[in-house]
Amino acid sequence: PFHAAAGAKAFLAFCSPPQQKKLLGTRLRRLTENTITDLKRLRTEMDEIRRKGFAVDREELDEGTMAVGVPVFYHDRGPIGAVVVAGPPQRMTGKYRKSIVSSLKQTAKDISIQFYSKNIPP
Repeated sequence: PFHAAAGAKAFLAFCSPPQQKKLLGTRLRRLTENTITDLKRLRTEMDEIRRKGFAVDREELDEGTMAVGVPVFYHDRGPIGAVVVAGPPQRMTGKYRKSIVSSLKQTAKDISIQFYSKNIPP
């Protein structure tokens, strides 16, 4: 679900508003106690994701699992996917998350460069 998973939220945040609307549908279904079901709150989070360059799933998809996701881009066409690391909440906070985010951003950048340099179709 695009409103709950870290990779999906990272992808969604960089989509155009019409694409976002199409991908989200009309109802944000609750999957756990932490799932964002309010569209206004999700839009605020999308702004933060675009600013920071990564998304976090705070046990929104599965209880006991947190995840961090970074979008992968294809040239100037926007996002085509995301790279994600998931794990138990205690491993996804503080210094651990900072290191994970840094590694994910580099990995996503490397993948995006490969699409560009090899002219791989989306």
